Amino acid sequence: MLEFMAKFGAGMSNPHYEQTLMIEKDNMLFVEGTENYTKNGRQISIPYAGVVEFQGDKIIAWRDYFDLKSLEKQLAG
Repeated sequence: MLEFMAKFGAGMSNPHYEQTLMIEKDNMLFVEGTENYTKNGRQISIPYAGVVEFQGDKIIAWRDYFDLKSLEKQLAG
C-alpha cells in the first residue's frame, strides 16, 4: 500500500476530501465523497467510494473505486 500511495501521490498537493456519506456496519466502513487535489499543476476533482474492513484495530481489506477515465481526462487537460 505504501508503494502504491507513493507512486499515485507523486506530484500531488493540496489534498481535500469531501465526504458525503459514511456508513458503518459490523466490521465494515463505507465512505463516499469527492477527492480534490492539485497534481502536476492541474486541479483534480474525482468522485469516489471506498470500503474498509477491520479486524480489531487492524485494517484487513481496503477497496477504493473511482472513474480512471475521468482522472486521465483531467490530467490531460
